[in-house]
Amino acid sequence: MNCEPAGFDATRKLVDETDVEYFLRAWERGLLIPKGEGQYSTARGSASEALFWEGRKSETPRRFWLWLEPIITFGGLARLHLDFGWPTENIGAQSPDSAFDIVAYSNSSSDERIAGEVKKTKREVDRLLELMAEYCSDPSAVALVGERGRNAFKKVEGLRARKAPIFWALGPAGYSRAFSVSYQEGGSIGLEEVDSSILMWPSQGPRA
Repeated sequence: MNCEPAGFDATRKLVDETDVEYFLRAWERGLLIPKGEGQYSTARGSASEALFWEGRKSETPRRFWLWLEPIITFGGLARLHLDFGWPTENIGAQSPDSAFDIVAYSNSSSDERIAGEVKKTKREVDRLLELMAEYCSDPSAVALVGERGRNAFKKVEGLRARKAPIFWALGPAGYSRAFSVSYQEGGSIGLEEVDSSILMWPSQGPRA
């Protein structure tokens, strides 16, 4: 990063205490694998994640600040491991096609059991789910113009490609919405919002 502590901008990208707690749980459990230069990977992840945004190199000291989405992502992995019983070797950040921020595999194969997406605001989470519902119900639909439309379409394409039975949407301050996913012969997809117990490691079953 080539940044000095004095350049840290604490006024930007403020992180909720809940997300800090989840992230520190991931850190303490060794779920983040250092790759150097501020990059971290995970046991089953396909890409590295950075924890900070960097300002202009011309600034002295160069500013940098926390990147909220990776903080939430690593916190989500901690929740899967510590709250829902997933082994660390079965969870990771980033699917191979970059469709999902969080992935969980029930075995050593590449079949996703949980496909998860992280957004930096609750509103973005809810809007994503609204757009996904539109694309899921219409197999012939094409991506709407704009980044949000394309992003939501990519999630639906990822679900159709690998048929994960669970979709998990996460936002700040512990915001979490879990869905049971069903796949129809005609190509449509059903998203049914369910209790978070669906996120349990398969060998344990739902909580009482």
